[in-house]
Amino acid sequence: MSDTYNLLPLKVLEGYSTDIGRGVARIDQNSLNLLSLSEGDSVEIIGSDRKIQAKCLALLPYDEGGGIIRVDPNLSKTLGVSIGETITIRTIKVDSEKNSVPSVAKDYALGKTPSKQYNIDTASMITISGSCIDFEKERHKIMDFIGSLEIGTDMKSLCRCYSDGKKTLGWDFFVISIASDFVEKLRNLYPDIDKQEGNLIEQRFVLWLDKRMKKKKLEYHLKLREIPFETSKGFRLNPKNYRDDSELEELR
Repeated sequence: MSDTYNLLPLKVLEGYSTDIGRGVARIDQNSLNLLSLSEGDSVEIIGSDRKIQAKCLALLPYDEGGGIIRVDPNLSKTLGVSIGETITIRTIKVDSEKNSVPSVAKDYALGKTPSKQYNIDTASMITISGSCIDFEKERHKIMDFIGSLEIGTDMKSLCRCYSDGKKTLGWDFFVISIASDFVEKLRNLYPDIDKQEGNLIEQRFVLWLDKRMKKKKLEYHLKLREIPFETSKGFRLNPKNYRDDSELEELR
């Protein structure tokens, strides 16, 4: 992408139902070409008094040539624009050094947990846990399978597969992380991803990936890695909200 900002005015329409909550904007292929963009690139959307950045995807074929942009309703609200209004989008200069994969990631290529800290935007990665009998033997099968998906999308997954160091009753536990942009590309190619049961895109993707692997006789019991939350029990009462101690005691 060049250092020059390319500007394009487009009419705002409601986002597709499948895009709600994804933080994406969709424009047609002609607009992508005019802006020298590829699907998954970020654009800046400029409203009357504010601007935001969003991931850009292609419109469905029946929306081609209309000079429109379909925006996630959450983005429209943040931007302060309504359906039917005209906004401007422009390209964003990409800092290639910031977005490059560091050399320390070679640890992952060997199936090891990195010993150094490095600057990868973990928010852009989907993390999956799995288990198998012999990780050292199975790891190359996992990477080969992900590689076959990369060939189909013509896009790098930035996949990292490594042991988390746990071993229980002969089972090895491991972690797979995949770029969310790559998952978005897969969703465009494989509609079955969104047909899986799950409230989150990531959950549906992991279920789809697990089924695809099982068809290749790869059994890894994949699950979306959970984020621990503090467990709280009951609720707190503020004595200042009550007239006297007797009323507080009745509510306990």
